[in-house]
Amino acid sequence: MLADPHLAACLTLITLAPELPGALAAIRHLRGRGIAVALGHTDADAATMQAAAAAGARLVTHVFTAQRPFHHRDPGPVGVALTDPRLFPCVISDGLHADPIAMKLAFAAAGRRAIAVTDSILIAGLPPGAEGEFGGAPVIAAPDGLGRRPDGTIAGAGIFLDEGIRRLIRAGIAPHAALHAATAAPAEALGLADHGRIAPGQRADLIWWGDDFTIRQVWVGGRLHNAQTHDAPSGPPLTLRGPALPATEAMQAGLDDLDIWPASAIIETLLAQERAAQAALARSAPSLARLAEAAGARIAGGGRLFYAGAGTSGRLALLDAVECGPTFNLPDHIIIPLLAGGPGAMLHAIEGAEDDQAAAAQQLAAYGIHRGDTLVGIAASGRTNFVEGAIHAARRAGALTGCIVNNLASPIAALVDIAVEIDSGPEVISGSTRLSAGTTQKIALNCLSSTIMIMAGKTYGGFMIDVRASNQKLRQRAARIVQSITACDQAAAEHALKSTGFSVKPAIIMLRHHVDAAQGANILNQHNGNLRQALNATPTKTDQIEPA
Repeated sequence: MLADPHLAACLTLITLAPELPGALAAIRHLRGRGIAVALGHTDADAATMQAAAAAGARLVTHVFTAQRPFHHRDPGPVGVALTDPRLFPCVISDGLHADPIAMKLAFAAAGRRAIAVTDSILIAGLPPGAEGEFGGAPVIAAPDGLGRRPDGTIAGAGIFLDEGIRRLIRAGIAPHAALHAATAAPAEALGLADHGRIAPGQRADLIWWGDDFTIRQVWVGGRLHNAQTHDAPSGPPLTLRGPALPATEAMQAGLDDLDIWPASAIIETLLAQERAAQAALARSAPSLARLAEAAGARIAGGGRLFYAGAGTSGRLALLDAVECGPTFNLPDHIIIPLLAGGPGAMLHAIEGAEDDQAAAAQQLAAYGIHRGDTLVGIAASGRTNFVEGAIHAARRAGALTGCIVNNLASPIAALVDIAVEIDSGPEVISGSTRLSAGTTQKIALNCLSSTIMIMAGKTYGGFMIDVRASNQKLRQRAARIVQSITACDQAAAEHALKSTGFSVKPAIIMLRHHVDAAQGANILNQHNGNLRQALNATPTKTDQIEPA
């Protein structure tokens, strides 16, 4: 098929069994051609499934169905599909191919990776009793939405995806999770960057759902289509408990009696949510890298990095800014945190501070923000007024703007140049975004500032060469760093550090280039403080110590 350009142009997804001869090489070849690979109809063991994921497979076709069953000593395809963050498990959503409990298990384990599918065949949408042919044998549309052989064997499903979503919700899957599994998750799995969410620049393929989760209107490419739903809803009516909420404010399913659980179960549930949130963070790595590169370039040109946040988000930003000082010997005026309510809000909540857009603009004006600077707004909800005010002010000044948010398609993400959207999902304690949303923000901030500092030459490999050796522990660390990089003994390292006032980089240059402290500092300055460049350079005769 790949040899035929017309067929190759149509081919976007292939399902294969990874245990077949040559399967791993085929996966690598297909991924190289831009074709997504799903693993399915397989008797593979867990190791083979993991090898297939490493080769580039992205999905697992109808997890639980037509594959080796899960066993606690042989997790097989099911175990890997539900736990490997590289794979998106596809769950047949009719509640018949997989029991509703199995569907809930899949969504609980896979989180935002779960994809809703139908496995429907040609009898989909036909009335009960309608007959057709599938796979060379007769198939009959059953009243429950299955396609069955004359002997009762399941041949496939007969529902459309809107009915699948209703069945997922009826099984106890949160509405936002069911909709995500039918939209954003498959778009991400297939690399369809312009599908799956409502945001500027996305395809205008939209569905308006009623309160009972029947389809009211459909737009394809922005054009209104017939709003008739494919399937008449089955079972009791579905209604929302309230207005639609951002994912970070939604309720997780299955936690109605959380308050009477044993401590071990509560902690495991909290940790499971943290793992799911961090998997979502990993998927935002490309945008986080773009933000680090852009902000780092501005800092290298003399600019500054501003953080703006309220509550937990603001406190995490302040913590990151403060810790960069001793870790990287960074002056206080390079990374500047703006906390709603001011520094006092670090220890005590300042009521109403997060709603004050003007305060953010005033703080930035006081610092004289300009086009060479960067402002990053941090807000779990993606709609905090203080952060929006800071972004508007930064944009007016011509500064680069970015954000770290925990809801997709938020107002703040729409405002900035580079949005880091971490789809961390509902909290175990609904709305308590100090939990997994806060954890992912802290990790994202760590990654952002550390990447900027690493690219700025503030490390040598993994060594913290710009550390401020301000106490005994850090002086001992500085000595170990000097010893490791120069292969000198402890006495020589301590002597060099004392000569440089416990500044690690010139001490290393002293020992590697056999110069004194002043000459070491001069060599370092010639290379703009970059230790690697200074060590690779050949010192001039005037740099070297003349023999006595």
